[in-house]
Amino acid sequence: MNTLEQLRAKKMRVGWLVGAGLAVTTVVEYYIAVGLARPLVPLAIVALIKAWLIVVYFMHIKQLWTSEEGGH
Repeated sequence: MNTLEQLRAKKMRVGWLVGAGLAVTTVVEYYIAVGLARPLVPLAIVALIKAWLIVVYFMHIKQLWTSEEGGH
């Protein structure tokens, strides 16, 4: 397997992990909302986790702080 294929495989793995993380946090949100009498704070914490996953992975926010020449 060449380097490009390895990079593609790694990105796919990370993508699936992020998707799974978002799915799990969605289920957790549902059970918090249904099961707790005062779910505001726990729901806010889970929402922040989901927002962080989306910003870091899907919005590529890390690229704002890396140089173009570095290729990272």
